[in-house]
Amino acid sequence: GLYIDQQGRFNWLAAIKQSTAETGASAQEADSSDVAQEFAGTGLAALDWQIVLQQLELADYQLALEDLSRADPVQVRLSGFGLSLENFDSYSEQAFDLRLDSSIGAQGKLALLASINPQSLASTVQLSTDNLDLRPAQAWLSPYAHARLLGAMLNSELQLQLPSIAPLQLELAGKLAISQLHVQDKAAQR
Repeated sequence: GLYIDQQGRFNWLAAIKQSTAETGASAQEADSSDVAQEFAGTGLAALDWQIVLQQLELADYQLALEDLSRADPVQVRLSGFGLSLENFDSYSEQAFDLRLDSSIGAQGKLALLASINPQSLASTVQLSTDNLDLRPAQAWLSPYAHARLLGAMLNSELQLQLPSIAPLQLELAGKLAISQLHVQDKAAQR
């Protein structure tokens, strides 16, 4: 599975670092922040290999994500995970299309539709969530707030424009709603 280790490094980023294989370092030892910096300005054409996919479809997969960097590790399970990729060429200037659909937790749904340029990584993304349980976010809230998230459901329809990643430019629009919010003040026990 994918995970964030105790130092906060996301293991899949290490997989794209070319020097990992050259130095013999393991994927966990590679620093993901270095990988992101190296990758940000180069685009996929800077890699020594080319990938061309006319169409890729994954359907009804299960995926477990785990964040070990928190005091209380967090696990998120994706089921019914579907991924569709069309017209991908790592050397092309043409955007490719990406679609992702998944169930998250007991009743949450996530849908993403994106068009991504493989060189600049400029992207247009539509993201929607339906009944996404936010209680697992407690692990990220705890260091900043003396509150316990007992319940919250996220529903959203968002549009993201990412014209550039170096320097980072980002436009986000849409609507977001949190329902069934139930928070407990840990300090006052109420």
